[in-house]
Amino acid sequence: MSRLAYHKMTRRRLLKGAVLGFPVFAAGSLIGACAPAAAPVPTAKPEATKPQQTTGAPTQAPAKPAGTVTLETWTHFAGANLEVLNQFLGEFKKDNADIELNLVAVGAGEIQAKLLTAVAGGAPPDVYHLPGNIPPELARDKVLAPLDDIVKLPVPILKAFDGATIREGRQYGIAVQGGLGAMAYNKDLLDAAGVTKVPDTWDELVDAGLKVTKAGQGQWGIAFPNAGDSNTAGQVRSLLMAAGSDVMTPDLKQPAFNTPEMLETFQFGVDLVQKYKVNPQKSYAQLQTYNDYTTGKFGACMLFPAWLLQLKTGKFKTVTAEMPKRKTRGTAFAGNYWTLLAAVKDPGKQQAFSRLVAWWTDPKNNSRWCAATYGLPTTEATVKTDVYQKFLKEDPNAKAFVDSMAYASATPPVIGISGVLLALARAWEAAVLGNTAPKDALAAGQKEAADALAKAQR
Repeated sequence: MSRLAYHKMTRRRLLKGAVLGFPVFAAGSLIGACAPAAAPVPTAKPEATKPQQTTGAPTQAPAKPAGTVTLETWTHFAGANLEVLNQFLGEFKKDNADIELNLVAVGAGEIQAKLLTAVAGGAPPDVYHLPGNIPPELARDKVLAPLDDIVKLPVPILKAFDGATIREGRQYGIAVQGGLGAMAYNKDLLDAAGVTKVPDTWDELVDAGLKVTKAGQGQWGIAFPNAGDSNTAGQVRSLLMAAGSDVMTPDLKQPAFNTPEMLETFQFGVDLVQKYKVNPQKSYAQLQTYNDYTTGKFGACMLFPAWLLQLKTGKFKTVTAEMPKRKTRGTAFAGNYWTLLAAVKDPGKQQAFSRLVAWWTDPKNNSRWCAATYGLPTTEATVKTDVYQKFLKEDPNAKAFVDSMAYASATPPVIGISGVLLALARAWEAAVLGNTAPKDALAAGQKEAADALAKAQR
């Protein structure tokens, strides 16, 4: 076992991080993408002072076997998602009777702030089931333990997860599953409009949108989000990567809003609404685009794998494809991760955590988990299992998401990236809906992003 360096953080610094917000996608975007596939269930707010335990505590706790190790584990899952997680944790318990997992459910929108408060108060959980990507602040401030010398996995994790979990060469999380964006197309509308080929490029997407759109009948070619929030930023990043760039400079020191690729991406978004008029000119949050797509009146939208189960019961046929390319392909990536708090010094707890993540990434377990949840597999060995191959045959729409793993990119591991992404989304909203010229919207966005970055890194 490694000796984990842990330095106490001041309460002021921790709570500052909670207020500023770390780069975690909100429920219904990439978190929803990576969570078990079930109809979205509203998350009940836990008590303000204490997260809710998911299982009722008996009046007298049963005696535990000698040598039992207990891991207090916080999760952001709720509702049906939590039920699936509990089911698999029950299976883990059968295989590991000497490990007790005390699972506590905290709302996705609250879990990180509550975690920071618990750390500042000296009473953090042992394990944090983390959504999205590993915030670099949690590594810098020694909230999470580096896992390189603790975890021994049976098979290597896919490289797509590295950008979400590795900070300064050290591993801070082990993937439970992945999620990313791909395109969904209403095959019935495409067929009726004479579109015989699923769009593969931006130009083909516009062409298909023009053929499908019948604005007077409330029928549209595309539903893309444009609200100034982090969900929109994730989709803009996917388009931007297809144009050959990203939100940060290659050295990750400055926002990269002033590039030709960024301007091209913004002009494309504006043209979809204002020039080609294949996307309604109204404020769209990401979840609203999906809801509108399910009405059967939209030809295309970007979605995440967790939504595929619901679409199977729709009144129209959906086909999926990788994000359309410009110069290349790109898509924003996120996932769910097991992480260990740096305060955990007990070798027994460290070993129990290692066994937990090894069990979860074992192909025979991970294949069943991903098939049940529509999360993306964590290893190539999982993809090749009979269980997962059978799943792909039963729902071939999942294949586009698996294929996209080859080039998917996690949120840049930059302290203050949440402010950069918010500035990007606000600039997009100003250009697409506010009639601000893309060049001017990007200039204002560059300044806002640079200011946010500087403030976070002080």
